[in-house]
Amino acid sequence: MLYNKKIFSDNSLTVPTDINAFTTLCDTLKSKNITPMAGGFKDSWVTQLIPFIAFSQYIDGKDGAIKGKLAAGAMKYADLGQPLTDVLSLQQTWAKAGYFQPSYMGTDVNTASSMLGAGKAAMMINGTWQLTAVLTANADAQIGYFPLPLNQPGEKIQIPTSADSGMCINAASKNLDAAKQALDYYLSADNQLRVMKDLNSISTNTKVKLDNAFISDVMTAMSSANCNVQPTWWGTGGYYWPTPTTFQIDVQLQNLLAGGTAIDQFISDADAAVARVLASASNT
Repeated sequence: MLYNKKIFSDNSLTVPTDINAFTTLCDTLKSKNITPMAGGFKDSWVTQLIPFIAFSQYIDGKDGAIKGKLAAGAMKYADLGQPLTDVLSLQQTWAKAGYFQPSYMGTDVNTASSMLGAGKAAMMINGTWQLTAVLTANADAQIGYFPLPLNQPGEKIQIPTSADSGMCINAASKNLDAAKQALDYYLSADNQLRVMKDLNSISTNTKVKLDNAFISDVMTAMSSANCNVQPTWWGTGGYYWPTPTTFQIDVQLQNLLAGGTAIDQFISDADAAVARVLASASNT
């Protein structure tokens, strides 16, 4: 969650640490005629973020083995029952409660980012990378971070993360030494510091230290005893879905939020897509 610190301080608001405090915060902001969250759901990928976090909190956080069973077809999405319904209904519930601006389905992510930077919304759910777009609207905006608290009081906040890609060199390369030099340069601490500054992100190289208050907020949350950092997220290929999956989860979640499909149909379509991939694999 990216949030506008000025709006919070001007209205004596505090960072919520559980779902009850979060919904109270959103209702308080509404009562003050402040849009609680900027929604940029015209971009289909943005519609995934709240469900991904909810899946982490309601399902992964309870049983980390479920993802492997889903990918292997040992468990169907329909078998998840009420927790998956809770995952898929949360975003719609917040939309109906007025926690997003009225034009949330027609607003793209960069416009939503501008709303946060300009103080037209108090919060926005997105990745750390989106800070650059927020500050483009207002370079002086004071933007902080807190993990979206979908937890019940006393539970840990689940934080899904992504570190599922990397770089490698073909051992048979004709220019092996030059390739190693190029990769050594790119992955050096000095160069990674430049990359991380540009992305407002976190390096896996512990020697890379950003002098960035926003990233400090992120690192503090990730190391907090009240949070549990997960190394995957629902959309990760191969962990929750057989590879290659044919289910376009971003499009389906956008359609769900827009009211073009129902939760039962979403789950049925997901299980059908998994079955097709597994059947195809068994026939080859």
